[in-house]
Amino acid sequence: MGNVHHLQHLGQGLGDWNAWRLEEPDVRPDLTNANLRGANLAGMDLSESLLSMADLRKAILCGANLRNCNLPRCSLEEADLSGAKLQGANLAGANLLRANVSGANMRLVNLAGANLAGKMDLSGVDLTGANLAGAKLMGANFSGATLTGANLAGADARNANFTGADLTDAVTAGTLMDGANMAGAVIRRTPGRAAPGAARPGTDAAVLPQSSPQDNYGDADAPVPFGAEPDPIDELIPPMGVDDGDIGSGSLDTPAPPLGGDGMLDPSQISSLLEDIDEDDSALESGNLSAVEDDDQDDDTYFIYQVRDMAILALYFDQVSRKTKAEKAMLLDLLAQYNRNFIGQDVSVPITTSGNAILVGFANPTDALRCGGRYIAMLRDMHVESFVAINWSTATVRVDPEGHKSDELVAHSISPAARLMPVGVVGEVLVLEELYSHPDTLREQFTFERVARKWTAANDHCGEGIDVICYSVRGK
Repeated sequence: MGNVHHLQHLGQGLGDWNAWRLEEPDVRPDLTNANLRGANLAGMDLSESLLSMADLRKAILCGANLRNCNLPRCSLEEADLSGAKLQGANLAGANLLRANVSGANMRLVNLAGANLAGKMDLSGVDLTGANLAGAKLMGANFSGATLTGANLAGADARNANFTGADLTDAVTAGTLMDGANMAGAVIRRTPGRAAPGAARPGTDAAVLPQSSPQDNYGDADAPVPFGAEPDPIDELIPPMGVDDGDIGSGSLDTPAPPLGGDGMLDPSQISSLLEDIDEDDSALESGNLSAVEDDDQDDDTYFIYQVRDMAILALYFDQVSRKTKAEKAMLLDLLAQYNRNFIGQDVSVPITTSGNAILVGFANPTDALRCGGRYIAMLRDMHVESFVAINWSTATVRVDPEGHKSDELVAHSISPAARLMPVGVVGEVLVLEELYSHPDTLREQFTFERVARKWTAANDHCGEGIDVICYSVRGK
């Protein structure tokens, strides 16, 4: 359920709500599961609000500010979103049947698995960098729409109208486009970008005879969306420094599973993988995620692609990006084994690397918090500096039905809002409000300190980031 006080402010109407948002800029409105069917929310500032599974059928949202809003699995049937600002919003799994989005700004919006079928009118809409992976787009009208760099992997776009649409650098691996009208559409790839592999998905899950598209989680040229940076917060808690004591206490102090022995990790194996290539390189000056091109995987392996809600743990340390494909694969196998020993053999914990990060997906946010501290402690014992950020997200997982390969997290499918990363904070586990407030987060097991830290978009290689209110987490 949402926050009762927040719902009361919303019920007071446009003037009261927007005034309250200005007075309390650091409060993220929680309207989870709210029944707002037919409500008049025109012009309201709902940016960064939590609206997961809200009922917004026939709601009037014309001109509303929904930037970076969290709306997974919400119902927006016949809603009026004309002229709405939806940049960076998370609409994964949402139902937008017959919604009016004319004139809406939908750049970087996450519509993974969303339902936009049934002749949905998206003509002329700006969907630059949008994530439409696995979305239902049957019969939708994209005429004149801008889909530059959009991710359509695994989407069902049969009989859709793409007349005059700009699909430059769009990812279309596995997209069903039977009967689609492509007259006058711009389909080209900017020089230097690798073309995504073609594949054909099934109805519920894509079964592909090849690897997934490159996981360009943090490359500035990646043809997939990155989370838009939230607007600066006016009143901030002063940033806190991190000294050696903080690094020591930044890990969650629950004992880790034993290493060594049959079926356990050998520390020497990980140590050899984490040796610095260049001793003079300064570790973690920026936490930048630069894309690393890997060789294509075997073409004779069939995979199933599943869209899941997960806590995405990003473990940042400088050595990751300098490893070969084989070294990365070995490191991921070792960490996957570590996760199985800690969480259980039958629990899926998808994992991948991207730039300077190892990305791990957890169905349970509490497990992610526990493992974040353990990872930091394990690497610190090997004289490797690291830090962890955990965000709640919708993402795609590649599964080997035969069970020969571990589940792999598809980095570019991660929700835009979950792609924000802290800048250069060593030894901490940091989480944003959505994961802190998640009902499955057992907060009584941890100490959450509300702090201000600099965060940046994953593809922002030059920016210094902005101060964001978040939580530094320690185990009790």
